[in-house]
Amino acid sequence: MKKDEGVGLDIMSNEAPKAMAVRTGETAVSAVAALAEANVKARYAMALRRPRDLDEVREKILKECRRPGFADAAIYFKPIGKGITGPSIRFVEAAIRCMTNMLTETTVVFDDPSKRILKVAVTDLETNSTYDAEVTVNKTVERSKVTECDTVLKKRINSKGFMTYTIEATDDDILNKQNKIVSQTIRTLGLRHIPGDITDEGKALCMKVKADHDAKDPESARKKLFDLFREIGISAPQVKLFLGHDGKVLNDKERLELRGLYNTIKDGEMSWAQALEEKVGKKKGDKGGLLRTRVEGDPEPKEEDIPIEEEPVVEEEQETSSYPGADS
Repeated sequence: MKKDEGVGLDIMSNEAPKAMAVRTGETAVSAVAALAEANVKARYAMALRRPRDLDEVREKILKECRRPGFADAAIYFKPIGKGITGPSIRFVEAAIRCMTNMLTETTVVFDDPSKRILKVAVTDLETNSTYDAEVTVNKTVERSKVTECDTVLKKRINSKGFMTYTIEATDDDILNKQNKIVSQTIRTLGLRHIPGDITDEGKALCMKVKADHDAKDPESARKKLFDLFREIGISAPQVKLFLGHDGKVLNDKERLELRGLYNTIKDGEMSWAQALEEKVGKKKGDKGGLLRTRVEGDPEPKEEDIPIEEEPVVEEEQETSSYPGADS
């Protein structure tokens, strides 16, 4: 009888930690759920208590646009067709902040060794309207050169005629790709919440502020643009090829386009090779547009210097055609 009692006690002693672990897990999940619920209620309560005034929102956004530094980063330009301009990621981030009572969320809905799927949402807490989108971050990157430490998954010949390798992305690569895609998606979704007339007014003001500021010292503005492109690895002869002249004198339209293109390339929405191909046009039999960037004084491009083109992930919203004064 004592032996049976000992067995019973031994079974109970083994099951007790398991039951305690289950209860601890349930408690943790409940605590997280309760915290999330409390945060949501607090946000909506504050939104109802302090509703936005669109006139005040407009004043705040236009105040931001009057700053030359902000105006420089607020507009992007893509040399597609006659040219496409629009509010940049930085503009929308500032506008969301000025709107108040806006919530941006990024949630991981799927993750495996090859890709990560994120759900990005932008919510207006006052109207309870939400725009969301799912985006995919592939955990691979393309390189024109590989090292012994890289794991090559596949290889192909790119449009420039060079071999490119698809390798496993590092944690930093994945984080950079994720941040870029999330920022682009927030820009697209955020524009749907911001009144269109305020966006258009802010865009026009930014362009005017940039033009007026550059007109005070055109030569300094010209040098600054060439310096900015040099910082991202684009030489002065390449910029001159894009312009189609020696670049000694830039008009207002050219300065606005160059600054907008710099913002586009810096935000990772277009490569310099893609911009040249759109601007200069493809030539039959040419090994990709980058070979046309070689002008007098430029060295022959090396394989490792060829940028890898990536397909765009997020389509742009509210894009308008070229700057005022452009030829129709």
